[in-house]
Amino acid sequence: MKKILPVLVGLFLFGSTGSAQVLEGFGTKGSLGIFKDAGWGTLTDSIYQTTDPTNSANGVMGVALDLKGTGDKNAIRPVSQGLITNTKGALYLTYWVYIPANSDIPDSLTIGLWWQVAVGSWQFNETDFYAKDIPKGHWFPLSAPIMDSSIADPANDLLAGHGFGDFGLQWNSYSCGSAVWKGAIYVDSVSLIGATPTVLGDFKTSLESFSEQWNNGWKDSVYWNAGPIGDSSGVAVFELKDGSATTGGTAFGFQPSGNGIAAQGMNALVFWVYVPASFPDTFQIQTWAQSDPGWNWPPNGPRVYLGKNIPKEKWFPLYFDLAQASLVDTVSGSFFNTFNNQGDNLRKLGIQVAGNDSVTWAGKIYIKDVSLVNQIVAAPKPLSTPVWVIANFDSATNGGRQGFYVPSWATGSVKRYLDDATTKPGFVLQGNANFSPATPKFAAVRDSVVMQKGDSIVTSLTCALYLPVQMPNNAIVKFYVNGGANDSVAVADTVGKQIKHFKWNTLAITKLDSLAGVGKFDPTKPARIGVVIYYPAPYDTTNWTGSIELDDVTAVGIWFASGVPSGVKQTDGVVYQYRLYNNYPNPFNPSTKIKYDVKSDSKVQIRVFDILGREVATLVNEKKAAGSYDVEFNASTFSSGVYFVRMDAGGFVKTQRIMLLK
Repeated sequence: MKKILPVLVGLFLFGSTGSAQVLEGFGTKGSLGIFKDAGWGTLTDSIYQTTDPTNSANGVMGVALDLKGTGDKNAIRPVSQGLITNTKGALYLTYWVYIPANSDIPDSLTIGLWWQVAVGSWQFNETDFYAKDIPKGHWFPLSAPIMDSSIADPANDLLAGHGFGDFGLQWNSYSCGSAVWKGAIYVDSVSLIGATPTVLGDFKTSLESFSEQWNNGWKDSVYWNAGPIGDSSGVAVFELKDGSATTGGTAFGFQPSGNGIAAQGMNALVFWVYVPASFPDTFQIQTWAQSDPGWNWPPNGPRVYLGKNIPKEKWFPLYFDLAQASLVDTVSGSFFNTFNNQGDNLRKLGIQVAGNDSVTWAGKIYIKDVSLVNQIVAAPKPLSTPVWVIANFDSATNGGRQGFYVPSWATGSVKRYLDDATTKPGFVLQGNANFSPATPKFAAVRDSVVMQKGDSIVTSLTCALYLPVQMPNNAIVKFYVNGGANDSVAVADTVGKQIKHFKWNTLAITKLDSLAGVGKFDPTKPARIGVVIYYPAPYDTTNWTGSIELDDVTAVGIWFASGVPSGVKQTDGVVYQYRLYNNYPNPFNPSTKIKYDVKSDSKVQIRVFDILGREVATLVNEKKAAGSYDVEFNASTFSSGVYFVRMDAGGFVKTQRIMLLK
């Protein structure tokens, strides 16, 4: 690859706004809107409408998953087919997904967006994501470029304005091996992202700020001309004269002047291209973008389109997904420093054409528009005040009780329970109370609750309580926290007075920060929190046995404050995940360093492949303990071009693109 051309000037931006059609927002209480369980497989325990784990004012869909270790799948889909009759103008189907910060969801579980254009069609289109690549503790958009289904088959041509015959979101555990897991994820703001885009280049009269970026020895050229199918407005022409993969590829794009292009909040880059009928099926067109001045690729690298999957002799959109490239580090919670269009401007972008060793092709590729698609459907809005949901019982980890138990001085038992009968359906903690002993008392408590994180402390605690209509009046309900001081801090209400039957009641302990200041509450020590129900002396003689429900135990004042998630090994105070980092430097000559993390004791393989999929080097092939490592790849005997590094460890598989430049 040759050195990049000098900085280009004169980028023209035609400002406009994006558009989107919200298909479902789950805002109606108790309603799943247009969606239902797809009815295939047994992976889903239940789906239900619930409150947003980051903002109780929002309604979202809860999905309770049950991996039984045998491999299965399930999905949500519309209540009837053919609901979306016209998707014209839409480029993306997007689901916002939230995986709780403390979730130990298997890395290899896949979540896939799927759609069919014709009702009853077996033309099934799907875009899959591994759970390991979805940031935890954040609402994150999973998007599918629906125009990919507009292939040569006219029945699936969304460009012609067809709608969806069927569509949905699918979860698949076939790649999870024998993993057994129960837990919840959340879904919101299902949308069709359309285009009135921000145009970076439309080439009506010139190439504007675009040009060749590198050629790797290919005898090619970039120029402006009239369109290939009578387009009077003009197009950019990318002409290849001896294309092959022996030199690694050639690229068209631009490097804007100054600090680049502000693309914050944008969902995708779209390149409208036209390839002739002779474009080889084995050739690739790769869309790419970078948000830093150096040659650092995003974690996912360029997006690769094979010639066989690009419709010939028609205009077709190729995407680069900015949202997915801006992946969040699931350990630190921050963006990877190699790509972050949420905070940084785009510095470089374009398309690259690559071939293979056995085919040489000469021909013209046309580019009509390069645009930014605006994602105006925002992520579900979190609360501005830090809130930690200590327990909402959607996760089935450790029996689903989230650490709550009945102490020895009380009676009864607790279990995770799917409530589908009250005004707040979903998973709850069900307490089976027995008020027949001489001194009846029920309690559900949890130990070792963190009350301080850094300089921030919990200022208030809340929980929701539901009592059946059969429970006698005058019982006392006490919600308490013991923060390490001699006295507990509590709020107590009476059943039948402040506490009402047959409804969800909210109990709240407030002003804990003020109580800490006068020594009533010590936030530096782990606390015990709990709910106690009893009759005051002289005790009521009414015997009663029944069930109460507890949910949404929440701390205000700090964000998530748990310890090490179950199943994750902690070594020397560091929690590791399986991870393959971008190599550095990249491009490189002749050597580059590859850093990787190992979650737990595992057999690790790190291998290098060429563009044809042939293994050319094995860098690591041994058992490694949990920790962080690096290995050097010396390519002094290899020719320039694109290579791929693959890591296999403990069921984790990831491939990174690297580039050797001599």
